[in-house]
Amino acid sequence: MISDIPVGKTQTYKFTFTDLDGVVLNVTGHSIEFVAKTSIIALATIISVTTTAGDHADDDAVNGIMYITLNTSDTDLTPQNLVYAFIHTVPGATPLVYELEDGNFNITRSVKT
Repeated sequence: MISDIPVGKTQTYKFTFTDLDGVVLNVTGHSIEFVAKTSIIALATIISVTTTAGDHADDDAVNGIMYITLNTSDTDLTPQNLVYAFIHTVPGATPLVYELEDGNFNITRSVKT
């Protein structure tokens, strides 16, 4: 589960993909999408970010590692509660789509130090 994100903060999430036996999967060509809305039935998407294996400097697709980053522009929002999902897509003639995680989080006021 993700935690609250201050307004305008960059946040990066790491995923490591393995099979049921714990063997890492080659995720070359795979993608992860982060989607946030005001509710699970809302039509409008507040945040939508998609990354493909190899887009992030620290990705290691052959060893099943992918990162997705929400940039400052993605989180520069009015403080609010949102629902989210991370979605994993495996490419192919008929792409396989899996929900990795979902839940709620808050965009919170920035804290000045």
